[in-house]
Amino acid sequence: MKPHNDTIFQEPKAAQAAAFLLYKANGRLEVLKLMKLMYLAERESFYASEKA
Repeated sequence: MKPHNDTIFQEPKAAQAAAFLLYKANGRLEVLKLMKLMYLAERESFYASEKA
């Protein structure tokens, strides 16, 4: 059985999110900070989709 599309890692979306965050930070972020921001954005996305 194929996993639902929302549950698998989507590399293009992750790259796009990282590029956006780096753009907002003028191109410089520590890797750990970038990972934390991406985690928080993902959690917020899950929260927002539950409310919809």
